[in-house]
Amino acid sequence: MAFSPTKKRGSCEMRAWRLRSLVFRLWVVLAGTWGWANALPGQEPAPKGGSGSSAARPRADALKFANCLLRQRKFELAAEEYERFLNAGAAGSERDDARFGLGSARLSMGRFREARQAFDDFLKGAPADPRALSARYRLGELSYLLGDLPTARRALEAFTGAKVDHPSLESAWTYLGDTCFGLEDLPRARAAYEKSIA
Repeated sequence: MAFSPTKKRGSCEMRAWRLRSLVFRLWVVLAGTWGWANALPGQEPAPKGGSGSSAARPRADALKFANCLLRQRKFELAAEEYERFLNAGAAGSERDDARFGLGSARLSMGRFREARQAFDDFLKGAPADPRALSARYRLGELSYLLGDLPTARRALEAFTGAKVDHPSLESAWTYLGDTCFGLEDLPRARAAYEKSIA
């Protein structure tokens, strides 16, 4: 008699059914991710660089895949996919999307120097992009955290001078105050601190 999850059974049988179900779901996920889709009994898995590799994906799918990894908080994998995408010769708005995503992934990994470089590249390539303000804030924040106070000051002053309501505005004023204090510009530090609590 086949097991039905809707009928009341013993706890051992229920656990075995759940385990089989979990193993099957895991196999489905891995099959799609690693290119095992044709790895049914009696068949060989897809060769390396096959359907599981971003090298075989169309350009738009590779960028979507990297963005999906970033949303799933798989930062290291996302950074690798963005780098692969950029090294493949991405151009235009797709390149800008990949640079911004790469900066975000590296920031989340705690790789501040590489994140700052990615945001700087993004700003140089897309200064009019709607995300440029957020990238400028990140550039200032990361420069401050890396101890590059002159660069932090320039980026944070450009960010706060935009006169736009932004979720990071209060933090930017605080970073700017700390930066100016570190550069011994006490009047500017005081003005920034006052703005941060206004």
